[in-house]
Amino acid sequence: MNMEVQQRPIFGEITLQDMQSNKLLTKTVMPLVAEVCKHSKGRYDAASIADGLVSGTFKLWGVMRPPANLDAVTITRVDGKSFELILLGPDFEEVFTFLPMLKGAARASGCDRVRMSGPQFWKRALPEGWRSAAVVYESLL
Repeated sequence: MNMEVQQRPIFGEITLQDMQSNKLLTKTVMPLVAEVCKHSKGRYDAASIADGLVSGTFKLWGVMRPPANLDAVTITRVDGKSFELILLGPDFEEVFTFLPMLKGAARASGCDRVRMSGPQFWKRALPEGWRSAAVVYESLL
């Protein structure tokens, strides 16, 4: 009897040391980061994220489905008492599943809130307890 069992995804931080010791991981992660940056409307690109990782400003987290399928990434930073999810995807719902773990990371970093910006339709996918804190307007120059 051949029953295929789908394993639950794994979520965790992907550090610079992880990527330096595993070039295949880097070749998997950075194209996905570049893909997610396309949704930032020009605010970020893979090079700026890499610079932020090197400087320690950003942290990179990944959602992996065993044995080795990287489904989504998120980039975070601490800004005062806010733990910010600055990029996530390409499948935002994969990351939303792990929001409780990110809240734990926020608490461990001394933060009292988690913030992210995204399209309004995310509100339907967010778990209870999330509210809209601001509306952002911008003009391209």
